[in-house]
Amino acid sequence: MTAFHRWPRPSRWAAYALALAATLAVLLVRAHLTSLMAQRPLIILFVLPITLSAVLGGIGPGIVATLVAALGADLVIFEPAGFGISAPIDKVQLGILVAVGVLISVLTEGLHRARRRAEDARALAAYGLLLRVLSERLERAQRQAQEGQALQSAILASVGDAVIATDQQGRVTSLNARAEQVTGWRDAEAAGRALPAVLRILHGQTRVPIFDPARQVLATGERVGLDADTLLIARDSRERPIQGSGAPVRLADGSLVGVVLVFRDDPTAGTR
Repeated sequence: MTAFHRWPRPSRWAAYALALAATLAVLLVRAHLTSLMAQRPLIILFVLPITLSAVLGGIGPGIVATLVAALGADLVIFEPAGFGISAPIDKVQLGILVAVGVLISVLTEGLHRARRRAEDARALAAYGLLLRVLSERLERAQRQAQEGQALQSAILASVGDAVIATDQQGRVTSLNARAEQVTGWRDAEAAGRALPAVLRILHGQTRVPIFDPARQVLATGERVGLDADTLLIARDSRERPIQGSGAPVRLADGSLVGVVLVFRDDPTAGTR
């Protein structure tokens, strides 16, 4: 069975061509033996090309080899020449040949199908194992991401300064508790908004809006500091002087994925 499983199968047309060629070759050998021997050799010789054709090509080439063997024996080997067999023993031999050929073809096709089912089952099992491994890795990665996010949130919550994070388009992704208090925006409400809509800052003396610090960081890829005398206008219109800076957030490969801004009340505002 192992040898059968590993036997290479030719293409469809090559299998039929092999069945025809092998059967005709045995027919020629069989006819030559008839002229050399007084007693006819058994036509069991045709079992060889029939079996080979069925093993390599399946039921189709096996049946073709059987039919070619039967017709060839009727035309060339049995008496009288041409269609029609006179000796009862020859009719029996021909019937046995056809029966054996069909049986070999059917049984061999069953083996081919069993092999394909076994291969499909192995492939399905391997695919299932791959899916399970990928699923486990995905779940592990999700747990790690959730744990990392929870840790990050806990760290940000414990920081006394206000912290606002943005994505690479300058949209707010998160605020810590202190930033919520200072800006008047809840984290869920601010998420997805452009930074200037949440962090409204302007010059204290001129009242001119300050350019979006997240955009500056994203444009330059460098850390930026807030100008002196910066005023923060909270959501409820309250004003407070602040000082702070923005820094780029990069992945391990150096790609820029966002900005983090850290700011606090400016303790020197009253002395200027």
